[in-house]
Amino acid sequence: MGKTIAQTATSFLEELRSMNYSAATLRRYEGILDLFRMYFEKHAEVCEAGDLTEPLVRSFILHVHGLKRKRDGEIASLSNRRQTLWVVGKFLSFLCENGDIPRDYSPLFEGMRCAETLPRKILTEAEMDAIFKAIP
Repeated sequence: MGKTIAQTATSFLEELRSMNYSAATLRRYEGILDLFRMYFEKHAEVCEAGDLTEPLVRSFILHVHGLKRKRDGEIASLSNRRQTLWVVGKFLSFLCENGDIPRDYSPLFEGMRCAETLPRKILTEAEMDAIFKAIP
């Protein structure tokens, strides 16, 4: 039997701790890796790192694009979703380097874009004119 996602996540966090990552960063990464683990346990019934496949990883990426905030159910911020993808990509590289997964799935995360939202308040034409008139 191979290592579970939880066991490999602990190893990953220990390595980061040995590299003097801050406690706050480690807590944040731990939360992201818990999200990753829970997703696979719930949606794919995968607990072992060696059972991860490209289609499963792609399904997690799609899941991240639709992440909702717990407090109000709105879509999570763009920076939050990007950080989640970045951390999981680094974790997958770590798994491959340690031989826990057969291939490195982190390239799936490169150039990954989350949909950006428009600003909530856009200036009116009159407000723009006032700004331009104020410029000497």
